[in-house]
Amino acid sequence: MKKILSVAIVLSLILSMSLWSVGFAADEVLINDSFENGIGEWTYANDYAKSHIKADTSTASDGKTSLLFDDDTDTTSPIFKSKYMDSKEGDVFVISADIKLLEGAAVSVFYKFYDASNKQLSGSGSVASKATEWTNASKTVTAPAGTVKLQLWITGSIKTLGKCYVDNVKVVRTAGGSGSAATPSTTPSTTTPSTATPSKPAATVTRDGDTLFSDDFENGLSKWTFANSYAETNIKISQEQANDGKSSVHLTDDASDKSPIIKSPMIPVNVGDTYMVSAYFKKVSGTAFKVWVKFFDANNKQIFNGSFAPTSTEWTYQENMYTAPEGAVNVQVWLTGNNKNVGESYIDGIKIIKPSTAAIEEMKKGQLDPPKVIEGIPADSDKFHIYLCIGQSNMVGADTIPQSDFIVVDGAYLYNKDSKWEVAQPYPVNGPTGEYMGYNRYSTVSPGSGRMGPTIGFSRGMAAKVPAGVKIGIISNAIGGTTIEQWSKGFEATSTRPDKDLYESAVARTKEALAKGGVLKGIIWLQGESCASKAGYMEKLVKVANGLREEIGVKNSDVPFIVSEVPQIRPACVATLRTAPQHIENSYVISTEGLTIFDSIHFDVDSQRKLGLRMAETVLDKVYGIKASADDMYNEIYKGVQQPQTQPDNIQYTILINGNKLTMDVQPINAGGRLFVPLRAIFEALNATVNWDDATKTVTGIRGDRTVIMTIGDENVYVNGQQISMGLAPMIVESRTLVPVRFVSEGLGATVDWNDATKTASITLK
Repeated sequence: MKKILSVAIVLSLILSMSLWSVGFAADEVLINDSFENGIGEWTYANDYAKSHIKADTSTASDGKTSLLFDDDTDTTSPIFKSKYMDSKEGDVFVISADIKLLEGAAVSVFYKFYDASNKQLSGSGSVASKATEWTNASKTVTAPAGTVKLQLWITGSIKTLGKCYVDNVKVVRTAGGSGSAATPSTTPSTTTPSTATPSKPAATVTRDGDTLFSDDFENGLSKWTFANSYAETNIKISQEQANDGKSSVHLTDDASDKSPIIKSPMIPVNVGDTYMVSAYFKKVSGTAFKVWVKFFDANNKQIFNGSFAPTSTEWTYQENMYTAPEGAVNVQVWLTGNNKNVGESYIDGIKIIKPSTAAIEEMKKGQLDPPKVIEGIPADSDKFHIYLCIGQSNMVGADTIPQSDFIVVDGAYLYNKDSKWEVAQPYPVNGPTGEYMGYNRYSTVSPGSGRMGPTIGFSRGMAAKVPAGVKIGIISNAIGGTTIEQWSKGFEATSTRPDKDLYESAVARTKEALAKGGVLKGIIWLQGESCASKAGYMEKLVKVANGLREEIGVKNSDVPFIVSEVPQIRPACVATLRTAPQHIENSYVISTEGLTIFDSIHFDVDSQRKLGLRMAETVLDKVYGIKASADDMYNEIYKGVQQPQTQPDNIQYTILINGNKLTMDVQPINAGGRLFVPLRAIFEALNATVNWDDATKTVTGIRGDRTVIMTIGDENVYVNGQQISMGLAPMIVESRTLVPVRFVSEGLGATVDWNDATKTASITLK
């Protein structure tokens, strides 16, 4: 039976016209490809496509060459993809292709719109032709809400056979859309390599120390090793973009099932020494690109890794410090995309140095002080509400914590390895020169582990919304890679499952904390990525949920058991977890719909934030009767787009500058765990010159050799040209501009100490 070939082309191209073409003077051609120069910017998505999609010179609709699709099996499909192209809601495209069908039924041309999480949006569709002679198929379409990019696919169809030619593929963004029109083109467009718009270089940052490795890519990739063939085609040297020089690395990751990787040489290190890895970045699109810093032992076994990634579409400088862990003999840098994510970025001027003591101290500025440990509990026992957070790797947290979450959460506390409560904040396990770790770093079953887990977003949401006087305590005791059997009471360790006493450790740690005071208000469970779909899982989870509450000494009716779904790529596991309320008394389920992963199974940074806030939404509702949507909390805490929740009138905040109380005509506001104060009052009190640009809503403060620039609605602050994410943006409340006191003060060279008992920020101006 002949196979029907359906050619799925996600076309994001714009037909360019000469200036004299009436009505199209401002149209933009994104792709105009007749395949005269081969496949150009297109990529084969599988090996079958490489052997069944070929350039053909025997026939063409416009020139000498077309593409012949020959699909002769019903077990797979040849897939051919274009690059991703930026788009936005309201953009209008004319999509067209010349098609000649040889065998089978109609050929379709698919156009696919995607949102920022790489989810395909409704509004995607196709154009088609059934003709056996060259015929132009075209359609005018509008980008739906949420669109950030458009892609083309040309693909056969599994279970059908067929042959066809495709030529003269075009996509035109017209001037008539509600999106911004393109710059007029004076000459017809031709297919050229993808490039980003050049931008001004970031300010050069120099650190004292011994340079162990440095590459500005002026000599290509001679110092690097390609880890796979995909990297050889998707990681290139660009002479059109550079931060400071002539060249940079251009990485394009357009496949969600593999990742391009190049590796630096191995660099010898000494255990306990601090190393800095830095680079200049420019993101074009997506979220794929990362710099991985990996430490290896004498057997070349990886024993630690950390990462950082570009966040701005302008050239920016980023640096991270790492302490060589026990057993480390070498460090290596990998430049890589990410499985499941796509995107395009540039990198330049990468360095590995062993910084001087002075450089380390300079780099530590703007980072968090060691967590403050308190004696006893932070509130009256009935108002100190404790939450036990357990499970496997997604509760632990796998993605790197962004600097915007490097904050002390006012009103939240973390149970530490010394069995004491400390203020809730990320902090390196080995002190200020290591990678920042999350709230699971004190787990007794997985000590030292934990990056961006949901407990960070959970604590920020809870602290901002709980009733006055209530403080939140987090006990995180999760461990990656564990099964429901390992979490069952009395589990006996085996050679393949060495972790034991997970259940017992959760009970013991919680009872130990409660003995100091406080009330257990909830248990939050995130586990089951690999085993929730197996027979008997729910029966075992019922025993865990009921057993934990009984042995800790609380009633099921008093302490909800909150069950989070796992990533949606495990639908059978998700389906089982959704039934928890049918089996477990006083239990609720947290949805993970719409959340994304950055590798094969772990939630990325933004999804962990949202997941934690979804947990907070449920707890606030079921425990406190407070209605607060996760989306609203996300916008307020991470985007700064809503009015902040002010603290009750009976809570007064004090700002001291060199011991003198700051007088303000508007009281400080606590938003998302940050203290905001009137703009002009704080800048002038710090002896800074203040300039306000009303058109851009930007404030510039200058004190001596330090310049701080902030913009309303933008969470990035620029200190002497270096971009730092504040996590929350300056805001306008009741016609007054409010800014975060810590970032302003430290940006202008002052130090800030916080006294939670008296709600006082003490600023020391040198």
